Amino acid sequence: MMAAVAIEAAMPVRIRITPRRLVASLDRTRSADLWDEFAEFARADGVARFRFMGETCWLVTDPALVRKVLTSPPDVVGRSGTFQKLRVFLGDSLLTTEGAQHRLRRRQMQPAFHRDLLEVYSASMVTAARATADQWRAGEVVAMDREMAVLTMDAIGRAVLGVDGRAAAPAVGAAVNKLMLAMPLMFIPHIEKFVLKPIPGLGWVRRPFNTLDAIARRGATDSNAALVESLRAAAAEVPQLSDAEVRDELLTLLLAGYETTAILLTWAWWLLDKHAGVAEAVRDELEAVIGDGEPSYCDVERLHLTRAVLAETLRLRPPAWVNERAVIGDLELAGYRPKPGTLLLLPIWAVHRDPRWWDAPEEFRPQRWLTSAGEYDENAPGHPRGAYLPFGAGAHACIGKMFALTEAALALAVLAPQWRPSLASGARIGLRATATLRPAHGMPMRLERRTGR
Repeated sequence: MMAAVAIEAAMPVRIRITPRRLVASLDRTRSADLWDEFAEFARADGVARFRFMGETCWLVTDPALVRKVLTSPPDVVGRSGTFQKLRVFLGDSLLTTEGAQHRLRRRQMQPAFHRDLLEVYSASMVTAARATADQWRAGEVVAMDREMAVLTMDAIGRAVLGVDGRAAAPAVGAAVNKLMLAMPLMFIPHIEKFVLKPIPGLGWVRRPFNTLDAIARRGATDSNAALVESLRAAAAEVPQLSDAEVRDELLTLLLAGYETTAILLTWAWWLLDKHAGVAEAVRDELEAVIGDGEPSYCDVERLHLTRAVLAETLRLRPPAWVNERAVIGDLELAGYRPKPGTLLLLPIWAVHRDPRWWDAPEEFRPQRWLTSAGEYDENAPGHPRGAYLPFGAGAHACIGKMFALTEAALALAVLAPQWRPSLASGARIGLRATATLRPAHGMPMRLERRTGR
């Protein structure tokens, strides 16, 4: 009995999952708020624990501990079972591989995201944004979440696959929506063995996956786009990717890049509508830097307030709102040692809003990202390392970070000087926290043309 007490005393505080909380956690329109509540339990030590669907879970909220989890070697902390199960969809991609295999794949992929190629991709990003601007009509109410999804799919299609992505956007959007709904299936033991087999009742998962898989396979074998060509190229010390491996990475880019950037832009429009003064300051900056011409990659670095708006949007509405890892070896967190197999949950949403690290954490203040000289600086808010992680950290940090931020900045640079979207009357805006943090009821916005343009 004494031994049991001693073991219990050496464990973090326990969050008790009552039936009410369990139901709330499965309600996709309320789960982000629930993580805020859970995070309160973890703030004393930086960790807390609970049981969920048969899993032993530790919630980690202290920035230093979050970074420790994300930067620990793969023999200590690895990808969780959810990521491993994603191999059934994504094969051996950057999102699913570990250790030496992941390090090699990262080296193979890195040239495709070099600054020189980002400049090439940026032309496609501007073309995609201009196509959206040309289709908008004053007074029209649009589903901004869908508009931004079409824009980002078009940009990825042009930059990554060398095709006009607008034509493929409806099918890709529907497929991604279905796969996001399927994500909770990953909690079911051994589901990866059955989910893509011709089993009655699972066709709704197979069909959208087949749609995306066909697009990725065509890109891997037929595309002459700069990114695909870069993936096919082989350096002397790095083996060339096979067509199957290129397909795995293209499928991952379709799922991750398309979805997250569209969500970032959707929330950015919503926040700019709520803060008209910031929106006008952004438009003033765009006119001062770009004038009446088209924006370019070289302009992005000078768009300090625009980049600050995106950074603040990522803080308040991070598309990747929770991260997870699994304990593999000996790990110490705040004096505690979770057993191998323990699931580590990193609630990025809650860490980004912790009042210990952020002044007025619930407020939209893009200026916090600007220095006294008015220049954008990711360290300007003075937050500790690990308190701001919209793209993760460590070996598995998002390789497409600069691709996404460049795409989002250029989209605003094309659209914002000409258009002033406002939330449609009677619209309900909530949170749907599935694999990403989406608006629960879409984002209907009325398009108003900005006078003088």
